[in-house]
Amino acid sequence: MRGAWHTHPTPVIVYVVQNTFTLEGREPIHRKAGEALLEPINVKVRAANHSQSPAKVVIVQVSEPEKPFMEASK
Repeated sequence: MRGAWHTHPTPVIVYVVQNTFTLEGREPIHRKAGEALLEPINVKVRAANHSQSPAKVVIVQVSEPEKPFMEASK
């Protein structure tokens, strides 16, 4: 399963609670349960789960209230 391509205007932290998480973009970043990653700002990325089991993540964004969480990309 893969998410839509998008960018983030501010820092986004992804903490993997269960299974694995892949951030596809310039170079794929793979993380497993107990690990975290910082998504790059203004870089086109998408989330992916390459396993047959559901992944669970906690996502935190630090930004000003009026900033969007993400912007869709093509």
